[in-house]
Amino acid sequence: MAGLKPTWGYSSGRRPLNGLRGVPALGLLCKANRASLQARNRHIVAHRTQKRGRIVRLTIKDYKSIGHADLDLRSGLNILIGPNGSGKTCLLSSLKFLRDAFRLGAAQALARQGGARRVYRHGCDAISFALADSYGQRIYHHGRVACSLSWGMTVKQAAAESIATISNETLTIAPDDNPGHPLFFIAVSRKGSFQKATPTINLPPITDFGRDLFKFWDSEYSSQPKARVAEAFPKLLKQILGRVLDEPDKSFLPALAAFDPVLANIIDSFTLLNEYNIVPDVARASSEQLPFAQMAPNGAAVSLVVDALENERYHKLEQVQWLELDDDYRSQRYFMERHSPQYYGYRRYYSPYSQRMTSPSLPQALANINKELAAAVRPITHVTVTTDPTNGKRFVVFMSGAEAFYPEEVSDGTVKWLCLLVSLFVPFSRVYLLEEPENFLHPWMQQRLIAVMREQAKQNNTIFFLSSHSATILNGAHPEEILIVTNWGCPVS
Repeated sequence: MAGLKPTWGYSSGRRPLNGLRGVPALGLLCKANRASLQARNRHIVAHRTQKRGRIVRLTIKDYKSIGHADLDLRSGLNILIGPNGSGKTCLLSSLKFLRDAFRLGAAQALARQGGARRVYRHGCDAISFALADSYGQRIYHHGRVACSLSWGMTVKQAAAESIATISNETLTIAPDDNPGHPLFFIAVSRKGSFQKATPTINLPPITDFGRDLFKFWDSEYSSQPKARVAEAFPKLLKQILGRVLDEPDKSFLPALAAFDPVLANIIDSFTLLNEYNIVPDVARASSEQLPFAQMAPNGAAVSLVVDALENERYHKLEQVQWLELDDDYRSQRYFMERHSPQYYGYRRYYSPYSQRMTSPSLPQALANINKELAAAVRPITHVTVTTDPTNGKRFVVFMSGAEAFYPEEVSDGTVKWLCLLVSLFVPFSRVYLLEEPENFLHPWMQQRLIAVMREQAKQNNTIFFLSSHSATILNGAHPEEILIVTNWGCPVS
């Protein structure tokens, strides 16, 4: 669930939308306003924490129009509402920036979001992100205590070329009751884009931590004394991080994800993040036959997924193409595979469908898609795939009993509804972004979309972020699923 612990509140000076009182507001607040709302809305924070499960908190500073925002990444439906210019699109854009920074580096992430002039907040020369997550129960001073993980990154333009550079990055694992004495700490600082970074790695005295600090240690150092672990692990880290630190825009966090499932979960959430912006004409186009079946976020190749489901070629859904990863990441992955056979237990980049769906779900997926399609578009009974005899490409055909309708003969809303259903019942994304889903969709489809997303979130632990101006979607949501985005009278640009 998305939310703001320090910035939740009621829409000050505004009438609650559709009479929904007590709906938490996602505020891009000045510091004084944020502090004044904390105590008043503590009961809302407690209510939302009880309603949802595990939480990863993302803090965003000086990104586009966002001065400061805390966004909770928690499975379920999160609907951002607010006036134009309030920051809804910027919040979704910040998630995509982090995804691209982890996959490709900060320089390409900056370019994909429009360049430095559009990404840095007006008057600011740096962007900051921070993540906080529970690290579970770990050994500390010979006892098991609750621990937390915190990570931070600052991006600036550096050197004469003004290249996006990660100027500072830190990762800390510490006991909740003694955060000033971390169990693990790593920091990287760069002054210029061509300066070789040297990591600072700190472990406490061997009496302070146990062998469960990283799950990786279970297999790698199980038979070695802790003194040997404290000596060997930093050397291994520096060896793995060597190529990452040579490039100024690369984050070290993806390279560390193999060491523990908590780290892997954070990286997977961003790497398997997609914004679905369905373009009906793209989805209508025929697709080349490929050894894998994956629908693009714009709807391209939806016919390949439908064909794989219809012909029970589920292996094609599991042989998903590699995500857009650079050579550095591939080399680190190869090294870790050779160094530890346990590596694959903690990484999930190569086959998202098989990891995120139980085997009984795939045979039911096409039936569920046809059921929802038929309920929304009455003449349509089911969907199938045929091959164009002139070029051998496949395209979707909408059926009404024995009568076939080609993609050009059905409405944009019908095509978009099919693509959204495919994205939900054959899930690829850990974090699913959808802006203004009401476009092309009938009000009944909008409400049904909310219901299906809610069901899929429970089944697959998907984090859904929607931004909308639709009263129909708002009326179909539960109060705890709504976030009001507002600038609260503070300048945002």
